[in-house]
Amino acid sequence: DNHIAAVGEWTSSTIRRSMSARMNMSENSSQGEEGEEKGVRSVAVLQQMSLSLREGTGYAEALQDYRSLPEEVLHSRMYQIAAIMIAKNIDEKEHAIELHRFIANHPQNAAGDLLSLDFLIVNRQFNEAATAIDRIDNAVGGDPYLHAIRSQVYLLADNVQLAEKEIGQAMEQSPEVACVYQIAIAIALKKNDFNEVARLGRYLVEVFEMDLDFTAFDESSSNGSFLESDAYKSFRDWYQTRSKQ
Repeated sequence: DNHIAAVGEWTSSTIRRSMSARMNMSENSSQGEEGEEKGVRSVAVLQQMSLSLREGTGYAEALQDYRSLPEEVLHSRMYQIAAIMIAKNIDEKEHAIELHRFIANHPQNAAGDLLSLDFLIVNRQFNEAATAIDRIDNAVGGDPYLHAIRSQVYLLADNVQLAEKEIGQAMEQSPEVACVYQIAIAIALKKNDFNEVARLGRYLVEVFEMDLDFTAFDESSSNGSFLESDAYKSFRDWYQTRSKQ
């Protein structure tokens, strides 16, 4: 059984929920023409939402159709996730409305946290973003890479101490992931620890065979410039000598 992060549940749960939805629709249909009409329309709206996402058009119309559905359908996780994805392509206000609707209806579901993470970070709601990551971590039973995501959030919040703690755990548990070390470089730049920046740069080149452009990281430095430091000059000389070999 696999956990599907996008919907925040296990594969078996998705299958059971889909079968249950079909059975409920059949029961509604058997109660008369009104129930059948609601069921048919709900399916048609979901198909239109899927088409809108696939083709990249008709977002506003698809969202309006979704919001006109019966209340019990509006609360459906499947429909709400599609609505969040559509609203994100309209504007921030609509995106926020659908995110809040999902979280209100499914407060313990990690899918809402996963879908809202970018929104929270862009809006500098870093405490809420860190809490969302904790819930995602708990839902999937632990994921070492989430330490790296937390580290990025803390770094954006200027909490270097927590950012450093989280990236340390990420490097320990996921040493094979190159971007973990790139986050560590950003933290070292924030601290103006240029010797550490150079050390991590050499590690990325030697272990992951990466070509590095430190000018992209230089703007993360709080004071001074890495490119003007002795650590950079030593690293540059080493890199140039290595490239010639």
